[in-house]
Amino acid sequence: NGSLDIVLTTPEFFVFHVEKFKACGRIGFIAIDEAHHMSTSEVAHRPAYAELGTVLKQLNHPRILALTATANDSIADQIVQELKCDISVYDTSSRPNLHIDDHRFVRNREDYLAHIVARGEKTIVYVNSRSESIALARKLRQRVPQLSSQIGFYNAGLSRHERSIAEELFRTGGFCTLVSTSAFGEGVNIDDVRHVVLYNLPFNDIEFNQMSGRVGRDGKPAVIHLLYNKDDQTANNHLLLDTTPNREVLASLYRTFRSLQRLTPHQSFVIDASDFSVQVDGKLIRYSGQAVRCGISVFRELGLLSASPAASYGFDAWEIQVFETSDKVNLQDSVRLQEGLGELEEFRQFCKWAFEADSVELLKRISSPIVPKL
Repeated sequence: NGSLDIVLTTPEFFVFHVEKFKACGRIGFIAIDEAHHMSTSEVAHRPAYAELGTVLKQLNHPRILALTATANDSIADQIVQELKCDISVYDTSSRPNLHIDDHRFVRNREDYLAHIVARGEKTIVYVNSRSESIALARKLRQRVPQLSSQIGFYNAGLSRHERSIAEELFRTGGFCTLVSTSAFGEGVNIDDVRHVVLYNLPFNDIEFNQMSGRVGRDGKPAVIHLLYNKDDQTANNHLLLDTTPNREVLASLYRTFRSLQRLTPHQSFVIDASDFSVQVDGKLIRYSGQAVRCGISVFRELGLLSASPAASYGFDAWEIQVFETSDKVNLQDSVRLQEGLGELEEFRQFCKWAFEADSVELLKRISSPIVPKL
């Protein structure tokens, strides 16, 4: 109605309400932050970014500014093509205030981490799971009792209010150490972070750069401590395989769904994805929640079933109806599955670099943005 001139929102909200934005007739400029997601977004993760190029065509040719610090050749090309950019600007300036503390294979990283935290300087410790963020924060409070009240944790499982409190305490000095998942990474701008600790191995080079980039934004000396090890590679690989199960697991899951459908012909049935197990030939087969959710996404995409959340039955309940079909279906036709397999391959290549690169190469990557080859 003209009472506002600037709107800050998410791609998800923008894509969903694009007709309303179009109807107002006042959109003259759009800035897209973290634009690399236009290439890296997936069916399972922030797909709205991938829709932006198409959606923006519905507006009356607004000026568009896309920004990112992590765009290699292919990502930059896709951004340019999707948004029809006619000008590209690459800032290759480095950050000489950053330093590497390379302890990728330290024997007892918890001890080493406690020494870093005990300095009392503003520190972000990155881990790969919500449970680990809580557990490690508790351990550090015990190991560094003089700072126990200044050690917090942050993850996507906290409420929005709880996350805001944790960020504000860290920003203003109430917390000197924050143990966090990648949820406290991209877009976080706190000038005086002196230490970033990669306690666990990130999943890809973009995550590696985004986490490392939180440190030393005031231009003063700052350190990225590398404490990840080969155990993290095994754990991450297991998580990715769980998120994108192999063909045998998916085939078994589909047979299970068909068996359940035969018990309720012409009707849907409800399952709890987070606690799903069946008896087959006297043996109990249990599927992880990640595998079940992936299977539902793949089978729905291929037209093998319909599925929708069944909130009245539980937080992770799904109402499913399997369709009768005699046609052979190739699981490899699933975009969701191909994305998962691509993520596994990307992680394999990233691990090779993350463990084999020397300190000089690591620092070069961390202290400079990822830009296309000029």
